[in-house]
Amino acid sequence: MTLRYLTFDCYGTLIDWKKGIEDNFKNFAKFGDQGKYDIFKNYVAIESRLENNYSSYRQILATTFLEMAHQLSLDPSKQDADGFADSITLWPAFEDTSLTLKSLGKKGYQIIILSNIDRILLKRTIENSELEVDGSITAEEVRSYEMFERESH
Repeated sequence: MTLRYLTFDCYGTLIDWKKGIEDNFKNFAKFGDQGKYDIFKNYVAIESRLENNYSSYRQILATTFLEMAHQLSLDPSKQDADGFADSITLWPAFEDTSLTLKSLGKKGYQIIILSNIDRILLKRTIENSELEVDGSITAEEVRSYEMFERESH
């Protein structure tokens, strides 16, 4: 049996979502390093709860941002929440991501991303990070996070 297809999650596997979440939360919430608030841990807890029912991932990003800001008694604007949501397309790829995908592609593998995100956000991430992939399947397309929840985070 010859393997022809390889599937990857995008955020946390190809893209450094921890760095993206932490850096952009601090930026858009205007939150410094004061306190012992664990941005990433709180992000994951809120996001997981919000993924119980399908809504766009962009909305989940914005709502998670606002809930975290509220926990810290910060008062960001809707524009800040939207900025945080849009920032996902610019979160950095891990250092070895691009070269690894190129190498796998040269070996004949078809690279498919499975991700709990919206098509447009994933498309922009792929373009901005210059990821060489052959296709994707998103939670938006299947209208559910259930198949992704068991495997991600």
